This record gives sequence, C-alpha cells and structure tokens, in this order.
Amino acid sequence: MHGGGFIVGEAKMPEGDHTAARLAEATGLPVINVDYRLATEGRHHPVLHDDVWAAFRWARDGGHGLATDPSLVIVGGGSAGAALAATIGHRGRDEGPAPAGVVLAYPLVHYPLPEPSAELAAVLATLPPLLYAGPEAEQAQNDRLMRALLGPRMTDVAHFDYAMPGNATDLAGYPRTYVESCEADALRASGDAFVAQLEAAGADVESHTVPGETHGHLSVPGLPAGKTTCAHFAAFIIDVVTSARSGRAGTTA
Repeated sequence: MHGGGFIVGEAKMPEGDHTAARLAEATGLPVINVDYRLATEGRHHPVLHDDVWAAFRWARDGGHGLATDPSLVIVGGGSAGAALAATIGHRGRDEGPAPAGVVLAYPLVHYPLPEPSAELAAVLATLPPLLYAGPEAEQAQNDRLMRALLGPRMTDVAHFDYAMPGNATDLAGYPRTYVESCEADALRASGDAFVAQLEAAGADVESHTVPGETHGHLSVPGLPAGKTTCAHFAAFIIDVVTSARSGRAGTTA
C-alpha cells in the first residue's frame, strides 16, 4: 500500500507501483499493488482500513486467479500505507485470518506521535526547515492528518486501534513483522515505539534503521537506499514463506 498521509497518493506512485515491481522481481512471487479510498470528501476511518482489509481477504480468497497459498499472504506498505498494513496485522490477529507477515516502511502507527528520543531529536535538529520545521510544526501536521483520517470524533471512534495499531493495549499474537525506519525522520519515533511494543508482547519482530535517510525514500525509483530497503523486504518475505513451508514439511514427515 502506497503512502501519502491518508489524504493524497495513488497506486501508480513509485512507493506503490515501483516497490511492488521490485519485490515481485526479487522474490518471484505475485505482488498486488493495492489502491484505497483516501480520507477526503468526507471519508474517514474505517473506510481506508475496510478497503485494505477487503483487498487482503480478496487476495486470500484467490480473487486474482493466481495459484497462491492463502495462508502465506503478506501485507506491507510505506508511511500511511504502512499504517494500513499494520492494521491488517492487528485485525487479522483479532478476527482471523491473520497475514503470514507484515512489512512496514517508515510507519505512522500512533496518535499522538510519540516523543522522539534524545538521539532522534538531535538528528532532526540538523535538518533544514524544509525537511523538519520543529516539534510543534510536526505535531500540528500530524494533528491535521489525524483529523482527516479519523474525522471530528478523533480518538472517539469504533476500533481506534484499527486506525492506529500502536495505540492497541495488547499486541500479543501479532504476526511476524519487519519494520524499516529512516534515521532522519520524525516518524521513526512511531516505528521504534511499535517495535518495542511488539517485542514486549512477545511478537516475532525485526527492524532496521536506514542510515542518513529521510522520510519516503521508496518514492524515488533507483535510489540506493530504496533498493536496499526492497532487498531487506524481499529477504524477509522469502524467509517467511520458506519457514512456513519447511515447518509444514517437518510436520508432515
């Protein structure tokens, strides 16, 4: 799923289309580039979540017509698309079926945005105002996006944790997850916090921080950091699939 702060973006943007193509080539597996309705024109949560949940169920049910294993569907995305992917992991954990894995690039999964660590704050302080206008401006922008996503009731909505899974009170049993954040990105505070929450809940989670990179590098086709992130995602996906198949073989034997 592509990003765009829940209010802009489309499937053909590089973060969706180019990333999907890279992962398909690297893994040899079919990759579905999911579009979803945006939080515009009066649409709010759970519309976006319901769209990606429907896409996930469609993929599991074989609506694409490809010969695939429904138990090995993996979900992923960048930024707002990562938030939506993370909600599928959470709802799948609750209701079933759960995805086999979750891959998240620079996700926003908390509201309000967690305070940056001293290390992250020091990195952000070195950025020009065009990339980081300060903590007050960052929080104001996050508030604006959340008002668009959640509507006037804000956190007083049904299943707020299906909008911001980092706000869930219990993440035990969450699917296997890989999180890739950017070193010079205010949203790293959310990605790092989510990793810590998953670890505390006993979930199988891996993480990596892209050195020196700012938010949204998957939106630039051919960027070396983007290629590396796709390689990390592909390795995780292949390992999820291989491990699942090996486990079945061992059980059968």
